[in-house]
Amino acid sequence: HTHTHTTMPKDKVDQLFDKYKNKNDEIGVEGMEKLCADIEIDPTDARMLVVAWRLNAEKMCCFTRSQWGALRDFGVRSVADLKKAVPSMVEEALLNFPHFYKFAFSFGLDKDTPGQRTLPKDMALALWTLVFSFDKKSVHLNKWTKFLMENEVRGISRDTWDLYLSFTEQTSEDLSNYDEMGSWPVLIDEFVEGQREE
Repeated sequence: HTHTHTTMPKDKVDQLFDKYKNKNDEIGVEGMEKLCADIEIDPTDARMLVVAWRLNAEKMCCFTRSQWGALRDFGVRSVADLKKAVPSMVEEALLNFPHFYKFAFSFGLDKDTPGQRTLPKDMALALWTLVFSFDKKSVHLNKWTKFLMENEVRGISRDTWDLYLSFTEQTSEDLSNYDEMGSWPVLIDEFVEGQREE
């Protein structure tokens, strides 16, 4: 590809982008709603989180033209192609689950608040529900959600987010093999303690 973008005629991927973009040359909230309607996926569906991951989107409800270019990897030329590509993206996300899981945290941060390092609790809970809604499950999620709802926790740090995955992969549902001496975040320790007291 020696041609620069200025001389190249717009390809199908670019044309598809143009269908949804706003005046800032981004797909924003309105474009995203239109896109979701066209591919028949609800904007709050976990599959849209997968699409965002695959495009390496940096913030919610915003795809840039260069991010959109990743659709070329899937041979997308039309809305119908994009619809067909989503299941392959989901498979990729499950194959690269730790990467997809970590992405969800960064994606959920409010990019308009510089230096935000923790996810608001509601956002974290919504994202946990989404990431574990495919074949990859977390047996502790319902109780963990209940624990956080009842707790005065305001935000979830990246450390807690990352280690929850290790915790839920390594720990049995009845928590009998939980290692208190492990270097778990305080929040996870408190959760296990509370569950054991019940």
